[in-house]
Amino acid sequence: MALRKASPAFWDRLANEIEGDASSDLFTRGRYATDASMYQCFPAGVACPKTGSDVAIVLEMAREEGLSVVARGGGTSTAGQALGEGVVLDFTKYMRGIGAIDAENARCVVEPGCTPAALAAALEPHGLFLPVEIASAQSATIGGMLGNNASGLRALRYGSMRDRILSAMALIADGQRVHFRAIAEDETARFPGRERLLDLLQFGEAHEKDIARAFPLRAPGTPEPPGYDLRALLPYSEDQNLARLLAGSEGTLAIATSIELKLARLPGTRALGVCRFADLGGALRVIPKIALLNPTAIELLDRTLIDIVAARRDPHAARLLQGDPEALLIVEFDEENPVDNTRLLKGLSETLAEADKGRFPLVEIMGENNRAALWLLRHNAVTRAWRMKSAAQPLSFMEDGAVPLHRLAAYGAELEALLARHGVRSALYGSAGRGCLIVRPVLNLRHAHDRQRMRALSDEMAALIVRHGGVLSGGHGIGLARGEALERALAPDALRLFSDLKAQLDPGFVLNPGKILRPPDFDAAALLRAPREAKAADVPVALSWEAEATPARALEHARRCAGHALCRTAEQRFACPSFAVTHDERDSARGRAQTMRLALSGQLGDEALGSPAMLEAMALCVSCKACGSACPFGVDIPKMRVEALAAARAVGRFSRAQELYANLADYTERAARWRWFLAARDLLPGLARFTERKLGLAADRPWPRWAGRRFRAPAEAEPGPRGLVALFADTFNRSFETSNLRAAQSVLEAAGYGVVAFTDGEDGALCCGRCAYDAGDIDKARAQALRLSRAAAAYAARGVPVIGLEPNCVLMMRDEYAALGLPVADPPPVLLFEELLARRIGNQDLSLPLKAIEANVVLHSHCHERAHGVDAHAEAVLRLIPDLAITLAPPSCCGLNGLMGMTPDTLDASLAMAEQALFPAIRKAGRDALVSATGFSCRKQIQDGLGRPARHPAMLLDLALKGDAEIVG
Repeated sequence: MALRKASPAFWDRLANEIEGDASSDLFTRGRYATDASMYQCFPAGVACPKTGSDVAIVLEMAREEGLSVVARGGGTSTAGQALGEGVVLDFTKYMRGIGAIDAENARCVVEPGCTPAALAAALEPHGLFLPVEIASAQSATIGGMLGNNASGLRALRYGSMRDRILSAMALIADGQRVHFRAIAEDETARFPGRERLLDLLQFGEAHEKDIARAFPLRAPGTPEPPGYDLRALLPYSEDQNLARLLAGSEGTLAIATSIELKLARLPGTRALGVCRFADLGGALRVIPKIALLNPTAIELLDRTLIDIVAARRDPHAARLLQGDPEALLIVEFDEENPVDNTRLLKGLSETLAEADKGRFPLVEIMGENNRAALWLLRHNAVTRAWRMKSAAQPLSFMEDGAVPLHRLAAYGAELEALLARHGVRSALYGSAGRGCLIVRPVLNLRHAHDRQRMRALSDEMAALIVRHGGVLSGGHGIGLARGEALERALAPDALRLFSDLKAQLDPGFVLNPGKILRPPDFDAAALLRAPREAKAADVPVALSWEAEATPARALEHARRCAGHALCRTAEQRFACPSFAVTHDERDSARGRAQTMRLALSGQLGDEALGSPAMLEAMALCVSCKACGSACPFGVDIPKMRVEALAAARAVGRFSRAQELYANLADYTERAARWRWFLAARDLLPGLARFTERKLGLAADRPWPRWAGRRFRAPAEAEPGPRGLVALFADTFNRSFETSNLRAAQSVLEAAGYGVVAFTDGEDGALCCGRCAYDAGDIDKARAQALRLSRAAAAYAARGVPVIGLEPNCVLMMRDEYAALGLPVADPPPVLLFEELLARRIGNQDLSLPLKAIEANVVLHSHCHERAHGVDAHAEAVLRLIPDLAITLAPPSCCGLNGLMGMTPDTLDASLAMAEQALFPAIRKAGRDALVSATGFSCRKQIQDGLGRPARHPAMLLDLALKGDAEIVG
């Protein structure tokens, strides 16, 4: 069907008709124009359905408007399966639920947007798991896995999604609900779409011989073909489960709204054996023999990945890499009886000794923690291999071909030779036990020469796979990348059968056109992402990117986001807190990075960088820096946010609240004189609403209270036994919590230091520039930062360390100063209070006369401390207090930072972020528990949200010094 753009009235009507969301603005379309592939295709718009009825409405209206419909999960596909010009249906925002879990019969029902990780967490208490375990389990979806017929790590034992799908409620192109399921010959039960399924069975009967000839029964060890599983239609099929048709169909036959899965019992024990080899060929040759031992997994790592593992300096790595092997095989057994695992490991050792003449003995990995650590090591190495900080990137166009095991060694040798002949490099890894080798040649698609090389490589690799009796994809699907090759690889009869089946369910090619059938050229310039981002737009940038303040450098940084969506995770340590609350692609780290990439490359208009739409995309970023931890390529979203704010400020687009925050350090001394009047804002009826209208600060968020008693350390002091330290009175503590500074001074003096004020000798307190920076006032931030850096350098020259309390300020010098174009000192010129004491603890030369505090304390570390790897220091310091029991809060964000959480449009999201993990942990500890938090914003969030006082660790140490008998939680 011919595609055309929908009118704005269509999108307004669609948004009103469905319970979910619908949008067609350029920024939203841009966020859904990419996935984890090399492609880019702007859709007509995006709908996020809440129910199956919403999906039906979208299908009906899209048909009327002449638009195609593309179902999308986490957008983790590497072949472009979820890209199209029509309406994209994003199931991850709302339709991610888990329905009934039938533990007795080991089955469950989920919505298509459910992630495998969320399902695994729900199933674990029942002793069950979905054994299709994929690398992107935190961010992919069950619906996407079904579309690709994902196989995963343990497919050697448990099979693919075709083996796990029991049934699926789905909508076909004309909007009819069809319950795809097993159906017996004498089936009389009524269910949605029964007649459609009977028509499909008749199709199978009519084409029985053709199907059997085109898709013969697979021998053991032979990979299953991608595309439509037509054997499910054969009369003598084991159960004639027509749900198998959807596994591998990539959303081209129907759109599933609920999926019933066959589960497996969690194994009682697992054991790993690591086989090491002097060359890749030796590893591939022994795999068929290892497969006879019936392992659950055989994973290959080549020299490229071994080098990545070695660079991580992991304790497990040293043991694995003894003897400098060229290839590794990780072999897993999960027999119920540990004795059987031991027996199988012995058999593996004997097989290895026979094949390798005993050069590399087997490395046995026993124990659940060690096993998990090894798989994590492998996962991290593969993730690192996905992306490079260069224009040339590992590309997934013919990445996961699979061949029969007895052809694997020959295939691997020819594949290496092919890559060498074309002069390209690639890691070789993957589920070798299924005959699958993952290969991603490194090419720069901005250059026509490399695009030509990609074409030649794809053609030759596809021919090589087919020549060895293999299939073009072992579990990653066909998509845009392999559709053209699939058409050539399929026999004419098979291609005709695929077309006829498609015509049965989607004659108008409404559902995800261009996938499986009628694909475009896989290397069409109009589909590739790289050529359109080759040149940066002519826009001014305020920050230094890779040591240069140029749009080209900023674009290079944004391009690091390949779209793999590792940031779209539920794991608290790495989760983007705003995405965890909204589940909106706009609020994911990937969504923000792609928005910035499109803006910097000029694809969102000339003034996109500082536009209201860009500010909306960055509005809920709390600058926690979790994205930098989750992203192996170090994509810095908080820095992008500040760049957008600076661009908006440059054209006069900033709020009164931003001005107040940017200039906090300038007026805080004067404001303290009016502290009683300012405090009345939260006491007098109506005043908070008035200030919300005038200043833009949320009426329902109390203002911080200015301290009445100012803190002033002496300008000079006698050195203590440990010398002098200069105490940095940051803007937050000197304005609102001066008691923290006094407590820190008391503790430092007790630790043997003389304490002096940190000053540059001029009037006015020093400021790190944090407030101005976070508000996008880069000139002010740079001036404040330069002044503080010079003062810190002067103290360092005297051998006097500078000590600060606020992580947000102290750690700015280790990160954001580089963005401001200032040199970042190593070692840093300012240490955190806990950092200094922890170093003394490590040197075993800290003695503090601390009295017991018989209490439990919940300790929450600031996000920036975790990002910089200094979050353990506060715990180490508090453990000095006798009888104090410490409970670590989950490593999550409090949800309040700067203006994020202080304005009416961010308040609710801010509190919801705290409810993800922090607030529940504090409630669980009970009212008698103390709470300690290292950051000012964290303490304020806890006070505002729970009505609980939270103390800086310095306060607890000072209380222990003084021996206060009773501390109220």
